[in-house]
Amino acid sequence: MGSQVLVSYEHGLPEMPVVVGNVFHPQNKQSKLYSPPSNNLKGMQTAGGNKFVMSEVAGAQSILLSNSNKKGTSILVSFEGDGSVDIRTNGPINLTSGDTISLEAKKNISLRAGEDVEIMAKRNVLIGTQDGSIALQAQKELLLKAVSDDLTLEAAGKKLIAKAADDIEIAASGVAKIMGSDIKWSKP
Repeated sequence: MGSQVLVSYEHGLPEMPVVVGNVFHPQNKQSKLYSPPSNNLKGMQTAGGNKFVMSEVAGAQSILLSNSNKKGTSILVSFEGDGSVDIRTNGPINLTSGDTISLEAKKNISLRAGEDVEIMAKRNVLIGTQDGSIALQAQKELLLKAVSDDLTLEAAGKKLIAKAADDIEIAASGVAKIMGSDIKWSKP
């Protein structure tokens, strides 16, 4: 009631009308929020509050997917002038695939968390580098533990160095072996 619509007709017959769209008119205006005079914002919103808003501000274009009734459920995808893409939401982000998820960058990939970062696999976790080094660093304890099999530390180069500011303990429930072409023990 009070809407202006576009009507088409099946097979061109006036007795078979089909409403194909709704148009804005003085009594059915699009929200001023989505039609500013600068014409740099376009959007749609459903009666249930779901909205899709595109911003065309020069150098900071963005797309917002949101629900007006649930303020914390929004995704903002912004396209900066430098070519970067930023995806933000107030809630969790879950990526699920029936197959593989790949992240690839020509430069760097950074993972940061205010609390924990957890990497878990049902089978193997492989960490490697083609030309550089791998550094593991912890402010407190660093624990390497193989629960049901061997733990091997191997240096294909010249040295395997174990260093501590205090004591180094080597303990075994079986035989502890130290082997080398020459073994040197010294006290400082």
